[in-house]
Amino acid sequence: MLFRSFLDIGIKVENIDDIEKVHIFIPFPVTSENIEDMGIKMKDNRKLINGIFNDDCEIKHNGSKNGVTISRDNGNDVIKIHTLDYEYQKNISVELKDNGSIISIDTKKDKRDKKESSYYRFRIKGKPINDFGKTKEDLDNPFKTSYESNHIIDFRVNEKRALPENLNMLLQKEKLFNIKVIHFLLLMDISYKLACTGLDYSMRALEDNLWSEYLDNEYETGCLVGYHWKSKVNEIDKGIENFNSYIRIKEVKINIITILIYVLGVMIIGVITSLIAGY
Repeated sequence: MLFRSFLDIGIKVENIDDIEKVHIFIPFPVTSENIEDMGIKMKDNRKLINGIFNDDCEIKHNGSKNGVTISRDNGNDVIKIHTLDYEYQKNISVELKDNGSIISIDTKKDKRDKKESSYYRFRIKGKPINDFGKTKEDLDNPFKTSYESNHIIDFRVNEKRALPENLNMLLQKEKLFNIKVIHFLLLMDISYKLACTGLDYSMRALEDNLWSEYLDNEYETGCLVGYHWKSKVNEIDKGIENFNSYIRIKEVKINIITILIYVLGVMIIGVITSLIAGY
């Protein structure tokens, strides 16, 4: 992996009264130790809420341990941001399934007014996500003073042909979501270069005072750039069938060994030249 990574997943659900559980399959194994609730960070931080929803949001109700209610889009969009935990509310769980994991969110306790949407956000971190993706280093020419390291991210949502057969059979028995909007945001250090992607995107530098706490102060947010991909449908009865973004990130590394060999060679040539001139 080019750098230490994590994956944040945010889900906004309408008509929550019609749903008992939300199941999310990810194609690698994780445990509860790899999953961190992000709703707890959002519920007391209006600036962070504004940054995540990219809007000037109003806090309508705060004070409960299990979340905060906000309104956006001039009050036309009311959202309850829920918190998740394994012990107190017991509204999130994870199980291994077909070389991957199913993260389940229990929504039975989260019944709200039909005018409200429910929002859940959590982070996957640790070794499973650090190993996600593929890295290839171009070391074919040992005489070059630098070489490229490329990291490939193949980000997919609802790509059924890539799912295990047992999971596809399970999906036929369950109710699928009608997905209206997908946002994919990639944050990385400015020293890395986005070399290839198949979709249009926008980009901007991150505000240091806004995102440093959200990222647990582990990154210099002033040096991070955000790349944003978006897919949206406007039809009421239609949803996004699948989403796929193939991304290549390039890093140029200095070949120290080759440079040292060159420096040593120049020094040896210099010594020999001096000896010959003295002779």
